[in-house]
Amino acid sequence: MTTKIKLITFDAFGTLFRPRNGKIGHLYAKEAAKFGMKLEGSLIDKKFRESFRNVYKIYHNYGYDSGLSSKEWWSKVIEATFIEAGIDKRDLLPILPMLSTNIYKKFTTSEAYELYDETEYVLNELHNVRKIKLGVISNLDERLERILSSLQIHQYFNFNLLSGKFGVEKPDVKIFKKALELGGIKEGNVKQVLHIGDDEVRDYQGAKNIGINALLIKRTEDTNSKEIIKNTQPNQPEKHHYVIHNLNELFNYL
Repeated sequence: MTTKIKLITFDAFGTLFRPRNGKIGHLYAKEAAKFGMKLEGSLIDKKFRESFRNVYKIYHNYGYDSGLSSKEWWSKVIEATFIEAGIDKRDLLPILPMLSTNIYKKFTTSEAYELYDETEYVLNELHNVRKIKLGVISNLDERLERILSSLQIHQYFNFNLLSGKFGVEKPDVKIFKKALELGGIKEGNVKQVLHIGDDEVRDYQGAKNIGINALLIKRTEDTNSKEIIKNTQPNQPEKHHYVIHNLNELFNYL
């Protein structure tokens, strides 16, 4: 990248941080156990992914377009997850309001999430040492701002652009254009911007569609990432060239 980078934007989940212990199901199972429900975390992980996709198909963007609050939207995911995991709906419904509230709140804090090892070092180097503006562009709901604070990295970002508040998701060009505006970059200077994320369509292609430089992060500890990295090697040299395996590697492109 020959143009000096003045703004770097990051995806959040899967790029800056991950579920604590690498699994969402563990915390769901822990909360369910308080109500006498014994379930394996691995089963909940599987059913969570299925339920998330199914609810998302009906209520896009965390319920933004349907008038649902993010808490109402997540309650639907939580309900579907436990029912698909084998809990009788008649047993679940009486405890669902408290159970879903507990889970919703837990996933607002560092109790549920942890930073990748290099995240804080990289953000500090970019923000405090190299004086580069930083922002977040994330397809998440408004809780992300509290998550970043709980993880103690909120101070590194000049702005947070969340689809659940903005009303538009990546890869829509509107959300990337809004990021340019928030970062003080004119649309004619998009090459001064670098976006990093873990989703090939939403992050990499979304940024490239507006002319922004992009890096696709595929961490080697993620089995799904390994498969994607392997698949990009033979026939997609440009895409493979712009794959990084941890955030430290982004310095090679500045």
